[in-house]
Amino acid sequence: MGIEKTRFVLVRRVKTGNEVISLGNAWGSYFLGLKNGELKKFNTEWNEVDVLKTGGQIKGIATSEDRIFLTSWDKNIYCVSKDMKVLWKKPVDSFPFGIGAGKNFVVYTTNSGTLGALDIEGKTLWEKKFEGTLECVKVSGERIYTGTYKGEAIAMDTSGTPLWTFNCTDIIKSISLGKQFYVYTTATGRVFMFRDDGTMYWVKQEPSPTIGSDVTENRIAVGFFNNSIQFFDKTGKILQRIDEGSKPNAILFRDNSTLIIGTHSANIYQNFPDENVEILYEVMCIGGKCGTFISAELLDTCPQCGSEKIISRVVEERRFTKEFE
Repeated sequence: MGIEKTRFVLVRRVKTGNEVISLGNAWGSYFLGLKNGELKKFNTEWNEVDVLKTGGQIKGIATSEDRIFLTSWDKNIYCVSKDMKVLWKKPVDSFPFGIGAGKNFVVYTTNSGTLGALDIEGKTLWEKKFEGTLECVKVSGERIYTGTYKGEAIAMDTSGTPLWTFNCTDIIKSISLGKQFYVYTTATGRVFMFRDDGTMYWVKQEPSPTIGSDVTENRIAVGFFNNSIQFFDKTGKILQRIDEGSKPNAILFRDNSTLIIGTHSANIYQNFPDENVEILYEVMCIGGKCGTFISAELLDTCPQCGSEKIISRVVEERRFTKEFE
């Protein structure tokens, strides 16, 4: 079945205690960067298992083989172990935004236009200055990808030497890296796909500014300021639109079938294999012991007593066929 016949459906909301700004996934765990400066670690069942506090909102998360790297608005770059212990932190002279990790290095961006590279022990390797804020940076193998306030999409080698550039004419808001394709999104709602050599494959103009994006091998998800998520295939065709109800600060594909969106909670979406499936939810009240209910929507409270202590899960898929073919 082609991806145009599938859709993502909200299956769970995870309350985090504060607004989710950034997301990471490694070693069978989820890492959520919060606006209040906390990094929270969850296991695969979405139980909170640890928390690390920084002095400012966590704008970016990247992982390497055995480390987590953070950009915090206490003006530090953090290196954290798997067990959530700070190994080192590196002060920077302005607010850091994006972060990306390679095999033996980490790169970060700041609101003063710095693109900096550190070794895995926090020693500065090099810095480059650009005009205006740099919001995002990603690493794939021996390449670094960033985008400038002036709209330049740039690919570099690990020394910071440009390999290709493309003028998107607008502030670069997010970068996502696929297999031999790259997606850049902008502040005026433009979504670009580039080939490996930096030539543009396609561009789409959407009606709302973009916030973030992520990709799988065959699907692109982009978050917008109008509180929506749109899915595209690799040709730019729109596959699905989700209305979130609040701003999608961060987007992360765990795999081809699971999408996590960071808002005032962590919202978990699963991919279902038929666009004509109706999803129903079984809601079990634990707090008031009211029993079990079936709902067409994922609920946050018991519909009878209002308790927040509930368990929800997808229990039924009803397939509908056209009455007349």
